Amino acid sequence: MNLGRICGCGVARGLGILLLCRRISRRIKENFGSGKRGFGSIRVSANINDQTWKTSIFPDNKSEVYLLPVKAEVRKKADISADDTLKVTLELIL
Repeated sequence: MNLGRICGCGVARGLGILLLCRRISRRIKENFGSGKRGFGSIRVSANINDQTWKTSIFPDNKSEVYLLPVKAEVRKKADISADDTLKVTLELIL
């Protein structure tokens, strides 16, 4: 799934944010967005460039997309940087 670009939000804290595309975000919200987890989060296993980790995606009401946090350690191991377009695999953890 081509989902978007790494955005520089929170880089000072060692965190990048991947903005999932609207089409994918809409499908996630329609199928799984009614959960009662904190901040509307959905637990996922994410994979970018053979780097897999467990995290959560979060809805962003302003941009109407889900946000995937990507720690500095993952960005370094996956060799990704700002403005990269990435292929991401997400699996929901139920």
